[in-house]
Amino acid sequence: MAFHIDVVYVVDVSGSLAPHMDDVKDYVKSYVSELFRYGMDRGKQATKIRVRIITFGDLEADAGPINATEFLTVLPADDVSRFESFVDALKASGGGSEPESGLEALAIAMSSDWTHEGDRQRHVIVVFTGSSAHALEDRGGAIPGQFTRQAPATIEELALRWEEHRHFGKRLFIFATDVHPWSTIGENFENTAFLPSMTKNWFESRVELDLMLQIAWLAI
Repeated sequence: MAFHIDVVYVVDVSGSLAPHMDDVKDYVKSYVSELFRYGMDRGKQATKIRVRIITFGDLEADAGPINATEFLTVLPADDVSRFESFVDALKASGGGSEPESGLEALAIAMSSDWTHEGDRQRHVIVVFTGSSAHALEDRGGAIPGQFTRQAPATIEELALRWEEHRHFGKRLFIFATDVHPWSTIGENFENTAFLPSMTKNWFESRVELDLMLQIAWLAI
């Protein structure tokens, strides 16, 4: 049986994540290999894994506040060097004061060109942020043109978009401070795990990683 997995990372590159950015980059690069290994140990071999990275700052304060790669194939290893080079180049700076434009970035992630190849699929979004997020209704800056149609007007529309992504393998993991709207999304969005992470040394523990791997492979 062929298992195809897409992982979209949504990474806050504002100054609020600067103390954790090196750890985030290590986590982003290691999660795919951990995901593959976890499946193999349980008799489920992923035959294709693609990754996409979306970075965000503040639409009101930054130039080029949202950027996104296309999907990069890391299994087989066609695009591994491009993926790792992009991750290594990530820097956390700017953003002005909180909040940031994380909801717009999450909406872009939900609108990804998800795989439907293989016998079974996983569609996984992983968010890393150290900031609260602007309400979608209060957007103060212009969304880059290529993403305009992907940004909803309200958080209710964002929830509906996730709900309408009717795939049994969708998963949303949010590593964030326990502030609006991330905890609310964790409580109310389907197939979502909120991991309040910036209040402790969560990178030093495998608890969250093991939970993510377990949920990602659940019922596939």
